[in-house]
Amino acid sequence: MRIPVAISAPAILVLVLLAARLSHGVAAGDRSPRPRSKAVDFGRDIYPLLNARCFECHRGADATSGVRLDLRAELVGETTGRPLVVPGRSEDSRLIELVSGRDAETVMPPHGPRLSDADVKLLERWIDRGAAWDDDLLLPAIEGADHWAFQPVRRPNVPVPAHGSRAVTPVDAFILARLNTAGLEMSPRAPARTLIRRLYLDLVGFPPLDDEVERFAGDESLDAWPRLVDRVLASPRYGERWGRHWLTSPRHPLVARVWVNRVWH
Repeated sequence: MRIPVAISAPAILVLVLLAARLSHGVAAGDRSPRPRSKAVDFGRDIYPLLNARCFECHRGADATSGVRLDLRAELVGETTGRPLVVPGRSEDSRLIELVSGRDAETVMPPHGPRLSDADVKLLERWIDRGAAWDDDLLLPAIEGADHWAFQPVRRPNVPVPAHGSRAVTPVDAFILARLNTAGLEMSPRAPARTLIRRLYLDLVGFPPLDDEVERFAGDESLDAWPRLVDRVLASPRYGERWGRHWLTSPRHPLVARVWVNRVWH
């Protein structure tokens, strides 16, 4: 005697899909996706390898080989036109040809043991995934890296001016601190007529009119100077003065040719 068993529609659907999956696996073989390989990290995997096996001859502006591997722009050919690495295509990368032995005439490194197959595979995976880079790891070795231009931008602490000083803005505080270090004192504030003349000569290239000078000299409000600066910066004369640099440059034949090409092409 058979006992009927109630099976819900969702359960039937699951059974059908499972059976189809099993039959497909038997007919076509096991095509389950392979586990993804471990992600490649430049700082953990690639930099130590390059540092240990490559940088002795391929680092710095005076690299003995004449080829630098410590600059990504040179590595990918942006500065030389001869890429050693083609991001995303390890099979087309000259670096892989050299370290793998595919180029029988030139094998890298030229001294010591060759890179292991695991190291070569690691470089291939790194390149195939875009050849990620981290300048922070290489910056300390670049010549002049202690120069201010190589340092990250940070907001400095504003020096505390001495009591009674004429520091009004943070810039004044820095200037006063530097003057104090040199044993100097800040010059007295220039008269109003001198200030407006300096401003006009610097920003627009000619002196102010007499009535402008008198109006500014008679303005005793605290914001007289900022308002004057804003007014001069908003003047068309300011744009004319500094636009002359761009208008003069195209007069040079070479600059003019580049300028015309960029504008019209």
